[in-house]
Amino acid sequence: MDYSKLIRSDEIAKLEANWTEQLPRKGRNEIDYEPIVLLRIKFTSIAWLLTEKEPGGSMCFGLCDMGQGYPEIGYVDLEELASTPLPPGYQLQQETDFLADKPLSKYASAARSHGAINA
Repeated sequence: MDYSKLIRSDEIAKLEANWTEQLPRKGRNEIDYEPIVLLRIKFTSIAWLLTEKEPGGSMCFGLCDMGQGYPEIGYVDLEELASTPLPPGYQLQQETDFLADKPLSKYASAARSHGAINA
């Protein structure tokens, strides 16, 4: 699957704008963005809340939950996600009705307390 078909183009543009704005601040005084995209693997608790995407690339930054009870902030490669084979019936999909109401750090704190992303 091509990840550009997974995430709406306007949201890709927002993710890339955040990456560009954040780049000179990396490691100091970083912006705590609200997530723009929520991806899930259907029928699982595996999820990603994304705030930034490398322009012209497929690397993203956000809150990653592999469904093992330990969500963490970090990087994920959309090409790798989109090309990972899944069992029949399972599907990587964007939650198109997701609308963030707090910055990523608040989602991360809540996810660590609950052992899963609740968005």
